[in-house]
Amino acid sequence: MNIDESIKILKRDIHKCVQKVAISVRKYDDTAVRMALVALEKQITVKPIILDILIGDIDYACPLCGKRVMSDAETKSNYCNECGCKFDWSEIDEID
Repeated sequence: MNIDESIKILKRDIHKCVQKVAISVRKYDDTAVRMALVALEKQITVKPIILDILIGDIDYACPLCGKRVMSDAETKSNYCNECGCKFDWSEIDEID
């Protein structure tokens, strides 16, 4: 099972998941399942947006929250510091 399949199942069966949980835990309703769903969705990689290309340097932004992404030729962050989404640098590495 991959991340996309897990998300699809959780979205479809969220109420079934919560109903099967012990009564003492149900007071949290479906909050834990929804939090897990958000965390899974952040693991789907997204390509950073190119904001500006300068001589020897490229400025990027997160496509989900818009926060500027710090990077240089040697280091690129794997995750957004603001929203936590996971970056896919594969095609961008070819540009650098």
